[in-house]
Amino acid sequence: MNSRKSEIKMRLLPVEKLCLLNRNPQYLTPKQMNGLKESIRKNGFLSPILVRPIGAGQYEIISGNHRFLAAQNLGVSK
Repeated sequence: MNSRKSEIKMRLLPVEKLCLLNRNPQYLTPKQMNGLKESIRKNGFLSPILVRPIGAGQYEIISGNHRFLAAQNLGVSK
């Protein structure tokens, strides 16, 4: 059994350090994506984008690919 505890931190990361999860099986229609962008525009992020380090200062998105794409489209930089 591994006794090492995972450490969870919340912080802002520059978008250029984030990579999409390539095996994301989910798809949003253009209408759904527009709704997501409008929600982010009005309310900000209601759930954080979860990432894991993949080396060289880069992070892979493990939850929130669509939020990331919508935010990028809106010009969010962190």
